[in-house]
Amino acid sequence: MGLKQLVSGVRAAVDFAKAVNEAAGHQQVRIIDIGGGLSTNFEDDTLTPSFSEYADALRQEVPEIFDASQFERVISEFGASCHIKFGWLASRIEYVKECDGGRIAIIHAGSDIFLRSSYCPDTFMKHRVLAFDAAGRPKAATDLIPHDIAGPLCFAGDVVVRDAMLPPMDQGDIVMLMDAGGNTLSLHTTHCSRQMPAVFGYRQLSDASFTFETLKGPQLIKDTIGAWRP
Repeated sequence: MGLKQLVSGVRAAVDFAKAVNEAAGHQQVRIIDIGGGLSTNFEDDTLTPSFSEYADALRQEVPEIFDASQFERVISEFGASCHIKFGWLASRIEYVKECDGGRIAIIHAGSDIFLRSSYCPDTFMKHRVLAFDAAGRPKAATDLIPHDIAGPLCFAGDVVVRDAMLPPMDQGDIVMLMDAGGNTLSLHTTHCSRQMPAVFGYRQLSDASFTFETLKGPQLIKDTIGAWRP
């Protein structure tokens, strides 16, 4: 959703709240929820549109939400725009199939985690895919061929990214799916009794080394099975 559309929606909500207050003869609406909807850029690492750009547009077109005499509190519902850029998923390739001059790389994550990408490929932005060899070294971006990055679930639509142009990927290589910090684990499904993966946080130190911390351990088999128990 573009900034113009977002701002016009907030403008309409504020106008409605002001009309209610005028009809009531007092400040009936004191708290307003402007929702979320800020789009995310999937093309590169740039955060655009930014929150500051959105705030500037709101100050220009809807100054009332910055006036405490108009509303005691303004609530937002930003979700994906806060989280998508801050996570990625990496998986080894379990199998590779040759297909129509390209390859299908089957990994350990599919529509159980990337639900929107798999079920709505025409309406959801495509995740960027980075290619690494089995030792974790970046593969040279030469001799690129189309790859479908497919998941392990048992249906033909379990494809996370279609036609990703990558160097030829082989079994044991690693793919990294970018912009996976939102609408992934929160939409995890129990189809095929797939376990949720572990989540790690990392920090780069001043000497360019990294430290890692387990934020969430992998789902245990007993807990996966427990989902089906009465």
